[in-house]
Amino acid sequence: MKDSKIMSVMKRVSLAVFGAALALGVVITPQTIAKAETKSNNYCSYDTDSQTLTLTGTVINDLGTNYGGIILPDGVDKTAIKHIDCEKTAVLKGDCSYLFEDFSNVTSISLKNADTTGLTKMNYMFYKCTSWEKYEFNDINTSGVTEMRGLFSYCSNLKDLDLTMFDFSCVSSGNFSNMFENCSQLKTIFVSSDMSINDSASRNVFSSANSLIGGYGTLYNPGNVDISYFCIDNSDHPGYLTEYKSSVASSIYGQVKTDGGRFIFSIIVEQKGAGTNTYVISYDDDEIGRVELK
Repeated sequence: MKDSKIMSVMKRVSLAVFGAALALGVVITPQTIAKAETKSNNYCSYDTDSQTLTLTGTVINDLGTNYGGIILPDGVDKTAIKHIDCEKTAVLKGDCSYLFEDFSNVTSISLKNADTTGLTKMNYMFYKCTSWEKYEFNDINTSGVTEMRGLFSYCSNLKDLDLTMFDFSCVSSGNFSNMFENCSQLKTIFVSSDMSINDSASRNVFSSANSLIGGYGTLYNPGNVDISYFCIDNSDHPGYLTEYKSSVASSIYGQVKTDGGRFIFSIIVEQKGAGTNTYVISYDDDEIGRVELK
């Protein structure tokens, strides 16, 4: 009864406002709500609602246009894309240089489901992804990659990079140049303990990456930006890389009273690499925040 009275009052108010608008000569136009739309081609699709580009097949790199770049579905502007994801049918192979160049509004990139066994070149693959912050490189296969020049160049919003799944052993000499150039907020680069390279010629690898700190405490120095600092920082040799060591996660459990009873929750707090001050806070397997102890 109470609800019906409220509805009646609302209808009367609406009619009164409508009548007043007509009396004043106000033109009333109907408002439309844009419906979510999916645009696709043979290897990727774009959802306008979530602003997500999903790779679904063997990705074609348009190497005939400038330096390269993914061919987007008709009507899709790269500046509208905020997230990049992959289905298990996605394949990245051959020369993927400049594939995501200048995707300036993308904040997250996940390649964890993509087949990357055929990758050979990754030059400037993420060049100028200036808003990019979250990433997933789970199980990425770079064992056949020979070139990584400028791979993360001008990714100025990245705070850390976990490259423990990257295999650098086939990257030829000179092909790490400008890899982290102008990653101005990048502080920590994690690599596996068995990481190795065969390069003595790459230059400006860390140019203007002035927030970097090696795992042993080596601070960025603009005079030390070549390939000699592409190593795990330790007492014997300074570098800008940090050896990733898994740490035991701490769990916080609790209960919250609700109208329907109790809601049980658990939050995981895990140190992001032994010897670092960054801790990842996760809830239900999703990262919800990070804490950096000073």
